[in-house]
Amino acid sequence: MATTFTWKPTYSTSEAVTTRVKVSSLGDGYAQRVGDGLNTQPLIYSLTFVDSSATIELINAFLEATGGVDYFNWTPSFGTSSLKFVYKSKTMTALGSGVYQLDTTFYQVFDLT
Repeated sequence: MATTFTWKPTYSTSEAVTTRVKVSSLGDGYAQRVGDGLNTQPLIYSLTFVDSSATIELINAFLEATGGVDYFNWTPSFGTSSLKFVYKSKTMTALGSGVYQLDTTFYQVFDLT
C-alpha cells in the first residue's frame, strides 16, 4: 500500500517534463514520431528541504523506506490532486547550527496499483 509524502519543500519547486517519443528517420530529413507508451509526459520535480536535523532525518527515512522502487503519493505545488512518484536521487548537506538541507528529485510513475 502506498504512503503519502506530506512535507512541503522549503524553496521553489522546479517542474520539468521530458517527453517519451520514438522517432524513425526516413531519409532526406523526414522523420516519423509516435508517443512511447500511454503516458508520454511524466513529471519531474526538483525539491529542496531545509530544516532541523530531526525533520530532515524523517524525510530521509521516508525516502529510504521506499528504496526508490516503491511509489508514494504526493501532491505537487503546481497541482491539485495526488500523483504517484518515486525518488531517484537525494543529497543531504549539513549547514551548521543543527540545520540540514536535503535535495531530491521526484519522478512521476504510472503503476497500475
